[in-house]
Amino acid sequence: MRREVYPAVALHEVHVQVVYPGAGPADVEQSVVTRIEQAIYDVPEIDKLRATAYEGLAVVRAEIDESA
Repeated sequence: MRREVYPAVALHEVHVQVVYPGAGPADVEQSVVTRIEQAIYDVPEIDKLRATAYEGLAVVRAEIDESA
């Protein structure tokens, strides 16, 4: 089996999870989710962006456009 130190990897999705202990969903939305969305909004390779705010947790999923 061949091994590489830095193998080529094709990413089709990126998942970001941020723990915010004690924060309600509205606080997570405003303090975390909105900031992440704004930071990556203009990245041309992002095809779809989905985010969910939970009690104490933000989950952001970005789908990468493979043709970009």
